Amino acid sequence: MAIIILIVLGIVQGLAEFLPVSSSGHLALLENLFHLSESQRLSYTAFLHLGTTLALLFYFRKKVYDVIVNSFNHSGQNEQKQSIKLILFIIIGTIPAGIIGYLAKDKIDLVFQTPIYSAMFLLITGVILFLTKFAQEKNSNLSYKDAILIGFAQAIALLPGISRSGATISIALLIGLTTASAFEFSFLLSIPAVIGANILLLKNISSHLTLLNLILSIAVPFIIGILALEILKKIVIRKKLYYFAYYCWAIGLLAILLILI
Repeated sequence: MAIIILIVLGIVQGLAEFLPVSSSGHLALLENLFHLSESQRLSYTAFLHLGTTLALLFYFRKKVYDVIVNSFNHSGQNEQKQSIKLILFIIIGTIPAGIIGYLAKDKIDLVFQTPIYSAMFLLITGVILFLTKFAQEKNSNLSYKDAILIGFAQAIALLPGISRSGATISIALLIGLTTASAFEFSFLLSIPAVIGANILLLKNISSHLTLLNLILSIAVPFIIGILALEILKKIVIRKKLYYFAYYCWAIGLLAILLILI
């Protein structure tokens, strides 16, 4: 049964981590449904997130490599300037989540332990996503102000049920970025945050996981995560991100109903 649970959690993590439906909210609800112990929850969550982090790095490997190499390439001044500027935008956008995550960690952990909050925040994610239906593209040039705004959206997504990709892509679209720029910057911005979060999560793992469980908890979300990224990219480019609002509303209301009864 543990293997089946891990596969289910891995599929959900791989899909929900990148699709704008909140992996934290879904995992919190499923872990409550499966009656996982605190040690199991921490261990599974740590390795499931490791799987999607590896998927993220693999999917954007060329862009990450180009940015790092070009930032040290003195022969191509324009490429170097653009790469350094992008790195600065990522650093600036990461600061809000880092500060809020550090200062409010204990309170956020308490919210995670109360499933009703995950369900309610899923409804809010739906509202954020639906607003993108009215977004208008203005330009693809990111500014420092844009980076800060998108960074605060990422910070809000520390709450279970608030989708990180949903919040950051939505804000990027609403401030006028093109769909391609919004998609790319959202996930490049997430790399430092998810790596930092994984380091913190891995401190809490226990030794009860078998080798098979360990492999499944990383491999399943890794494979599903890559597929989810490709699917989401096509949806964002086609300006259909708001479709996910209906899912978030439906699953949020269903979760509230199940919790109450």
